[in-house]
Amino acid sequence: MSGYIDTLRSDKIIKTGTYFTSGVFVLTLAGLLLSLRNLPPILPIYNQMPWGEARLGSILELFLPFTLGLIFFISNLVFSLSVYSKMPLVARTLTVTSLLISFLTMIFTFRTIQLVY
Repeated sequence: MSGYIDTLRSDKIIKTGTYFTSGVFVLTLAGLLLSLRNLPPILPIYNQMPWGEARLGSILELFLPFTLGLIFFISNLVFSLSVYSKMPLVARTLTVTSLLISFLTMIFTFRTIQLVY
């Protein structure tokens, strides 16, 4: 396992993407936790639903996109470890995809918090 991690650390794209993705998730979690006390108990989370109570969700449901993005990042990282020796381009693409997902999760979370302030 250590050999796989050393190989990934030697790849500049994967290393940078992993660090930025981790940083974005830490920033998102910090923003969520800092604003948690000031949020109302019900938030407009499901914006694609029809107008009314169907759009509303609890504060805990605001952690759902963060959790799904984190699971996606970890699964992509594990898959990148397993395919890097055969297909380095796929491993790099998965890392960039994880970075994009983390940015979109951060934007969604912060825009939802900004909507209720």
